[in-house]
Amino acid sequence: MSSKTETAKAKAIADLLRQQVFIGVEASNAQENAAKSGGQQPRRERLLNVISVMERDNAKGSGAAKPRLLCITVKRNRKLRLHKVKMNNTIAEISKTWSMDDVKAIEFKEPTRFSLLLNHKYDFSSSDAALVEGFVQMLVGFCNKYAIKPPRYINTVSGASGVASTGSTGTVRPKSVFNRAAQQQGVGPQAIPPMPG
Repeated sequence: MSSKTETAKAKAIADLLRQQVFIGVEASNAQENAAKSGGQQPRRERLLNVISVMERDNAKGSGAAKPRLLCITVKRNRKLRLHKVKMNNTIAEISKTWSMDDVKAIEFKEPTRFSLLLNHKYDFSSSDAALVEGFVQMLVGFCNKYAIKPPRYINTVSGASGVASTGSTGTVRPKSVFNRAAQQQGVGPQAIPPMPG
């Protein structure tokens, strides 16, 4: 699928989520009642970013990947949250919610695959590397700024210094992006062990 198609799909999903689940902190009672007519309690949170992913559950070992949405939102009190959302036909349902402090590690596996260590390790993949990188960069920025203890960054490099990163505050990119540029320049990042599984 082309990047334009993925971007258009992400925009349509974000619009649906704004109507059904994350109605915004300034939502009127009419907007809230319209969202409630879908059968669930809408949240007065502003949707900042969303990505459509496939989730593979490490805890259960095998099994098919499940389609999910990862959403970054902000509440009126400026608390940022990460939500995992299930889609049933055209109905969105929040299945898990975490604060930025709950993000313990972020690991890039490939340009389209990444893991988050929260209450346990979650593996996600998407078909668009640019959307993955943008989502993870936003998550990293918020974790660095608002979390009490920033997460570990695994298989990433800091765009500011070009050095392998385990907790820096620069722009975080997948190590594979850096490796392509490094091979052309004859340098490379240090090896970082993978996140415990």
